[in-house]
Amino acid sequence: MNISCVILNYNDADKTISLIEEIIDYSTLDHIIIIDNLSTDDSFERLKKYESEKIIVISSDKNGGYGYGNNIGIRQAYDSYQSDYTIVANPDVHFSEKNVEAMAKQLTNKEYCIVSPRALKPNGKNQRLIAWRLQGLLDYTLSASMIYLKFFSNKYYDYSFFKSKEKAEVDVVPGSLLMVNTEYMIKYGMYDEGIFLYGEEETLSLKFKKKNLKTILLLNETYIHEHSVSISKSFPRAIKQKKMNLDSRLHLIKNYYNTSSLQNTLINLFFKFAYLENIIIFKIKDMKKE
Repeated sequence: MNISCVILNYNDADKTISLIEEIIDYSTLDHIIIIDNLSTDDSFERLKKYESEKIIVISSDKNGGYGYGNNIGIRQAYDSYQSDYTIVANPDVHFSEKNVEAMAKQLTNKEYCIVSPRALKPNGKNQRLIAWRLQGLLDYTLSASMIYLKFFSNKYYDYSFFKSKEKAEVDVVPGSLLMVNTEYMIKYGMYDEGIFLYGEEETLSLKFKKKNLKTILLLNETYIHEHSVSISKSFPRAIKQKKMNLDSRLHLIKNYYNTSSLQNTLINLFFKFAYLENIIIFKIKDMKKE
């Protein structure tokens, strides 16, 4: 069994180096593939110093976003090392060798294509989103509104769904740490490079669901995610992140929901309303902080 780990870096060498040093001695990992997404600082030069037989450092030809960079790493794992399974890890996660073993064990079942441990905050508490449902067109569109998402969306699993389970079949798991069947990824999946950031997990799940392949959440396995550390450095203002989220959401709808031109026009108009709603909400939050 050959396992690679892909880590995507963008102007975050400190976090990436910290993760490298944390997992370098994991015997379960055959290769650690670092993709520098054309950082504007000295990240690539710093990361290159860690290159070895086990650690491969590659510079992307452009900063094409999360999916573009990770796809380079996954192809490298498959073409150069014939990796059976590939871990995709954000630089700001902490995972154990036990996590790797548990994920790989699940993927020996050929019905499974994606597996992930349960994400925890640095304080040890559950992340809000440990998994979520694929949404229908209407719910996915309306969920662009923060108010609708919080009070009305059917995106979220009730925690009772996970109670007393060691693992659960779910639609979508967070992209911060997951393991994929590399062959399935190359054949059926790969990240949608039309999306720069946000929504990558949904596109993978939509592609795999068409092939009747399943995603598994391991509830007895946990990892730490220092959520949004990397994102915040590149997009410090929340409203800019929201604009990117809406752009990705519109791309996903146009390419995966078989919508008409009229539907796309109406959805785009609603997203403009959602963008305005977010500006108002963020401004109110800023006023409360003052």
